[in-house]
This record gives sequence, C-alpha cells and structure tokens, in this order.
Amino acid sequence: RQQRGCSIHLALIGLVAFTGCSSDEPEDTADSVEADATEPTTVAETVPPEAAPATDALGTTTEAPAEPVGPPTVGSATQIANGIFFDQEDRLWVASVRVGIFVVDPDSGEVLQRYPANVASADDLTVASDGTVYFTDLLQGQVGIIDPDGTLREERLEVAPGANSITFSDDGRLFVGSVFGGDGLFEVDTTGATPPRVVTPDPGQLNGMDFGPDGFIYAPRWTESTIVRVDPETGEFTTIAENSESRYTAVKFDADGVLHTVESNPAHVVEIDITTGERTILATLEGTNDNLAFDSTGRLFVSSTTDGSIHEVLDDGSVRLVN
Repeated sequence: RQQRGCSIHLALIGLVAFTGCSSDEPEDTADSVEADATEPTTVAETVPPEAAPATDALGTTTEAPAEPVGPPTVGSATQIANGIFFDQEDRLWVASVRVGIFVVDPDSGEVLQRYPANVASADDLTVASDGTVYFTDLLQGQVGIIDPDGTLREERLEVAPGANSITFSDDGRLFVGSVFGGDGLFEVDTTGATPPRVVTPDPGQLNGMDFGPDGFIYAPRWTESTIVRVDPETGEFTTIAENSESRYTAVKFDADGVLHTVESNPAHVVEIDITTGERTILATLEGTNDNLAFDSTGRLFVSSTTDGSIHEVLDDGSVRLVN
C-alpha cells in the first residue's frame, strides 16, 4: 500500500507524546520519537539483535555491531515501552514508538525477538486468534502486520493520522483509535479489501482500548481523562469512570470480566467497577504508566514510558521488575 508522505511525519512528530498511552501532558511530546523512523521493509525472518540491520536518517543500511550494546532487556533497549500484549504462547509483545517491537520472556525479561526501527513508530499492538500480530504506526497512520511465522509484511493497512490504540472483538473484527495526530474510531478490514469504516469521527481520542464481555469497547477518552463504553456499531458512548488522579491511559479486562486500567502519573494500577464507576487502587509504580496486559494465567503486567521497564503487579500490591 502507498506510504504517507513526509508532510504527515512532520505534522505528527511534534504531537507524539509518550504515546500509546502517555504522560499527563500530551503536548510535551517532541522528544519521545526520533525523527529517523524508516519506511517499513519486509523481514523474511525474525533476526536476533546482533544481526539486525540498522538504517540512518537517510535510509541507508548500515551493519549492526557484532554484539548488542548493553543487556538484552526491553528497558535498556527501548527507553520507552508502550502497548503490550500476550500471544498464545504467553510471550509478551512490547511496542516502542521510539525503536520498534520486542518479544519478551515475562519471567526472565530476556528479549526473544526484535523488530527494529524499520517498523517505524509502533505504538500499540494486538494478537489475532491465529497468532498474527497487528500493530499501529502512529506517524504513518497505518496498521502493520507480522505473520505467525515471524515475517514482517511490507504491505500496510491504511487507517488515519495518529493511528494508535488497537483491539479485536471476540468475533475477529479489528478496531483502531486515533490519538494525538487525529481523532476517530475505525473498523479496519484486515484483508485491506475495503477502506476503514468510520465508527465515529470524534470520540475524544480513545487510547489503549479493549472489548468487554458485553460486546462494547471500553477505552480512556484522552481529551477528558475519563473511561467510556462505546457501541462498536453506532459509536455512541457512555462515561463509566471520571475520577482519575492523573490521566487514564489504557484499559484491559481480566479473564473474569473485571476492568483494569492504568493512570499515567501518579502511576496507579486501578480496578474499575463498570456498573458504579467505583475505583480500587491495586498498586502504584514509579514513573509513568502506559499500558497493561494479562497473561493466560491472569498475571498482570504494566509498561512504562519513563524508562521502558515492564513490571508484574503481584496480588499483594507489590511489583516485580521484569526488566
């Protein structure tokens, strides 16, 4: 598919905050994304960090060093961690709008696979039932695809400026929200055969979102710092929570259908009663929260835009540093 031009890069690069899910002030964003994101390329197979080619600001391929610099952890590699999601093997996929996508062992923190900056500004991601990974490219306004065998596709799905949050319905329909570089909620045809359907053009920038057990989309409404329930057919929404201490940045449901959310700073992890809006703080982390994910056993993990770290939130409210 045709790539968007430099004008979109320039228009958006000053808008990208700690993105995906960000800090309290979305306008203070210029330092979060490097201006040398390259056009996407096909990767025949996932390569380890030491073998991955690098590109400079002009798109020239250069040889990577023989050995990776620093420990093989997400925090040291990315400096910023955005959307996170577990695949069917309980591997944690981490999007970093700054430098790419990483696949992480949630127990050891080891980076198992890496897709470097040729995935451009990967902000959020989700995994389909067949293992295909779909990620949003904030600057390009597109959705990128990684096949179950690890191949990064060259073709992209065009969405809209600021394509950011992304989630699947239980019946396999893909939805994308625009944040920072635009607004809107879209249903995206994963085959690319038809243009995205505009569910609503101006919902107020729906950040890290998830489908609830009732078939509605739940998401932080960035412009209002509330959590809303959205009808995926009509785009009509209802506010269910609005009493955050900072700014809601992402939501996820656990296996029991309980809604969880993270706030940016103070970096609270919060359980929300979707009927009453009552909130229960489960843990508070250092820095700035971005996103959250549950593995198949119900363990909860949180990403940080402060230093790229990932933490597991334990049942007693303490946290374990994954990397």
